[in-house]
Amino acid sequence: MPQLRRSDGGWSYRIQLPPGPDGKRCGPLRRGGFATQDAAKGELGHVRDLLALADPREPPPAPRSPT
Repeated sequence: MPQLRRSDGGWSYRIQLPPGPDGKRCGPLRRGGFATQDAAKGELGHVRDLLALADPREPPPAPRSPT
């Protein structure tokens, strides 16, 4: 569950990332230093949108060879 917090350094958010391709749990993503709650909410929304695009059932793409 995402969390927003306010501290002396401004607003911050924390969101738990989904498990990696190996099934192991990933740590939470934390970002801070936002001047306003709306700024922190905006970036958190962007992170949630990006995570929604990722499908954990899909294998990661193969590395591209230099051309």
